Amino acid sequence: MISSTMQHFPSCMLLLLLILTTHNFIPSNSENCNPDDKKALLQIKKQFGYPTQLSSWDPTTDCCNSTWLGVTCDNFTPTYRVTILDLFDLNLPKPVPFPPSITNLP
Repeated sequence: MISSTMQHFPSCMLLLLLILTTHNFIPSNSENCNPDDKKALLQIKKQFGYPTQLSSWDPTTDCCNSTWLGVTCDNFTPTYRVTILDLFDLNLPKPVPFPPSITNLP
């Protein structure tokens, strides 16, 4: 005879999986970052001369996952466009040239 605890084990595991997935505790292979925005951000990084301050801008990661310093995305709509680019506190080397690629961001 199976104990009542064991009978509920599959449903408890399913509930835990649902909670973890909903709260983004399980990494996913999907990327939210708009591909055009990501391309523009990586071009900006290049035009700045690949400063170490932008090392978090890794082309293999999602630019909307909050690990890209200075980048904020609209995570409340399905577009996931970059809404804020704040490079002010990153202490980029001076003088900081205006990167032409910044105009590729909406």
